[in-house]
Amino acid sequence: MRKKIKISDRILVIASLVYVLLPFVIFCLGFLKFYIAFPASAFIAWAAYKCYDSFEYMDSESSVYSLIGVGFILVGVLLVSGIGEFGFQEVDFYVRNPIFKALVEEKWPLCIDLSRQTLEVREDIGADIVGFSYYFTYWLPAALFGKITSMAYANMALLLWTFLGLFILILNISRITKMDILFLAVIMFFFAQPDIVGALLNGGNRWTFQHWNPVGIYEGFVASLFLVFNQALPCWVIVVLILRLKDLRNLAFVASVLFSYSPWCTIGIFPICLYMVYHKKSDFLSVFTIQNVCMPLIVFITMGTLYMANDSEMVKGFIWNFHSSSKLMLLMPLLWIVNYTGYLAILYNRLRTDKIIIVCVIVLFVYSFYQITGVNDFLMRTAIPLLFILFVYVIDEFMKSERRKRFFILGYILVCAYVPYKTLEYHAVMSYFFPEKCRQWVGTVEHIECGDKEGNVRYARVFDRQFFVHNYNDKFFYKYLAK
Repeated sequence: MRKKIKISDRILVIASLVYVLLPFVIFCLGFLKFYIAFPASAFIAWAAYKCYDSFEYMDSESSVYSLIGVGFILVGVLLVSGIGEFGFQEVDFYVRNPIFKALVEEKWPLCIDLSRQTLEVREDIGADIVGFSYYFTYWLPAALFGKITSMAYANMALLLWTFLGLFILILNISRITKMDILFLAVIMFFFAQPDIVGALLNGGNRWTFQHWNPVGIYEGFVASLFLVFNQALPCWVIVVLILRLKDLRNLAFVASVLFSYSPWCTIGIFPICLYMVYHKKSDFLSVFTIQNVCMPLIVFITMGTLYMANDSEMVKGFIWNFHSSSKLMLLMPLLWIVNYTGYLAILYNRLRTDKIIIVCVIVLFVYSFYQITGVNDFLMRTAIPLLFILFVYVIDEFMKSERRKRFFILGYILVCAYVPYKTLEYHAVMSYFFPEKCRQWVGTVEHIECGDKEGNVRYARVFDRQFFVHNYNDKFFYKYLAK
């Protein structure tokens, strides 16, 4: 007989709340003036306590073998993910590594002295002291630990923090869907969009598989974790908490903290929150609680003014400003058909009872008409919470279906698993056989150095456009809120 362990659902919810709230509390205490930071932190602690009674609790048991198996899967995936400089790193880490290093080694709030840059960089972007604007909240617990210890321990703490978040996430999804956590962990990492279409159309490497449609892509769990873990993981945990709420009294309190991790994901979840309020319109007045009113104000004022401190313009506009009408007439329907058909086929019987599914698809459809950045980060990041909700419903449908439909759902997941499998395979091979090629490094935020002058200037312009805040003392955040 397999030994089972009962994990208290109340402890799980508390751990989930602490996981998503603690980094923002660290931000408040580390970046804001004390007369703002302490009241805000005290309020968050009080509101989290009030939030405790708003969840549906459902204790369950997991076998020891399943818990150990999930642990091994998470360790295996994370050791090739690039997070904490463990394993092969995707190109995005040339930005993430210097940011994390600066958070560990520099004083908070971050101010970067550009006079330490190379001559060609100083001539191009200036040599003044600049502020720093980015959604770096996820890194703060590990960065704080690194300040006490060292950069090496900070990297280990970041890996451990990510492990903890994934473990909490899997347990929460299992509570909702009743699926065994080991089976769930396997399916989760192989769950993605049917980008095998890209393999058939384009061939080539794993990136042409996923980026097969020029108008935009939707990323699966592995891609989001390996590329934007600082946005995706806290988003998933927050969304699963939202799905577990039994009333509206703490909806905005839980949802608004997502803005401190990712404004893009917040845009994605906002219509879902509006739908949840509409769905429970008979209880509409219960949404007007102190925590629902004050928490969004705290998060949006502090983080919003920090984000807006960098006022550089991004490439943005409606999708037809980037592609010809003839191309859009082919590629847009292809994007919708390939990515939405599977979900709608699996969840067809639930469309009348679970309108949130329809809302997710509609929001995905509407957002596909707008583009920000050349690779359309807007579409990729706003889709993270929406695709996650659809994933949870697919798993729930699998658990409630008869054998024939279960085979159909598994078949769809296996088809979609091609790109995650190729990504994991590539990371594993590179991590084991070519460790010297694993690290993406262009120096530090204060001294960008990648080996040639043109490269230094090119990367410095990326940092300057996306993160640096010139004349930061005149910006609202640094002038009135930052300590």
